Amino acid sequence: MFLKFFSSVSISIFLFSNILFSQDRQDKLDLKLSHPLKFGMENSQSYIPKSFIQGSDSFKVVAILVQFQEDTDNRSSGNGKFDLSNKFFNPSTGRDTVVDAPPYDSSYFADHLTFLNNYYTKASKGKINLSFDLYGNVITLPQKMEAYSPQRNENNAKLGNLFTEAWQLADAFIDFSSYDTSNTAFVIFHAGVGRDVDLTSIFGFDPTPFDIPSVYLGLRNLKEFFGNNYNGYQTNDGKFIRNSLIIPSTELRELSLSSGTFLVELGMNGILTASFGSYLGLPDLFNTSNGKTAIGRFGLMDGQSLFSYNGIFPPEPSAWEKIFLGWVQPVNITSGVSNINIPTSSKVNFRDSTIYKVFINSKEYFLIENRNRDPENDGQTIYSRNRTFNDETTFPGDVENGFFLF
Repeated sequence: MFLKFFSSVSISIFLFSNILFSQDRQDKLDLKLSHPLKFGMENSQSYIPKSFIQGSDSFKVVAILVQFQEDTDNRSSGNGKFDLSNKFFNPSTGRDTVVDAPPYDSSYFADHLTFLNNYYTKASKGKINLSFDLYGNVITLPQKMEAYSPQRNENNAKLGNLFTEAWQLADAFIDFSSYDTSNTAFVIFHAGVGRDVDLTSIFGFDPTPFDIPSVYLGLRNLKEFFGNNYNGYQTNDGKFIRNSLIIPSTELRELSLSSGTFLVELGMNGILTASFGSYLGLPDLFNTSNGKTAIGRFGLMDGQSLFSYNGIFPPEPSAWEKIFLGWVQPVNITSGVSNINIPTSSKVNFRDSTIYKVFINSKEYFLIENRNRDPENDGQTIYSRNRTFNDETTFPGDVENGFFLF
């Protein structure tokens, strides 16, 4: 495993490690998301910024593990089951040699949820508090992966079936009575690789069209599937589950091509973090029709940001995203004001970031935020874990082959 990343100062620092051996190769690929994170009616609503959070908001994440009936179809990654092998483990070093290597067990997913918590705690400067319950009982759905994978000429109703069947089976062993579903994000971690990278633009075809896309399902989507009177899946406890993040066990994929086996080495932190951003209300900030970047790696909800540094280290939300979520109250700047000192928002202490809103006219404005990857001029320390090793790497400055590789 290669998970649980932290930065001593800022979330938007990128790890350089010899374990990421394919970084140079993948930088030459045009990696982009092959679909919207939000779709249908969830992406057609009007977006109104939230009120500034005076204290903090608390959210619960409830996650389950789902696999499928076993198959031998090479049009999907794997065989429908969670990969519990050690195929990327190097016994001579005691370490995995790739990002997000199997086994994909409950501790693996717990580490990713810990990253999610760390990310939002730091990025929001304490405005968001997360806790999670991960249920390790593996649920086996009644059909093969293909049955839950919407194809290009179909709507996403098959994902609705995945949602319903997964929570019906989970309902047999989870007591939902204690959960406040109004502030709970429900996560379905499923076996296999996410159908998230636009492989057609890279290879000319999609070698695994039966993989499942990673998306956020909200109540508007569920109503599209099941009718306007649908109010979510009702549990045995009388609670209603009205959302789900559909997340794969990995974004690491081995492609068997005529030229040989090609390893696309990506982590899943980016897709998990952005999907939770969808739950919080953030819109997609990229071209959802063709996957092309819009805001780029200056914010969280761009299709390119999800794959920043091999999908391991997504950038912190942009100034607009922070204001939209109610984390920051901008300072309004009108004409005639000048010589303003803008303190960095990258200090380790939890305080409201200072963002300036400079009006151009009655409808348009600039947002200015001072981000600094080394605000204390003392370098950055990155902590990571690989199997039993807790690694610590310190970069004294923004140097080549260091954390400036963005």
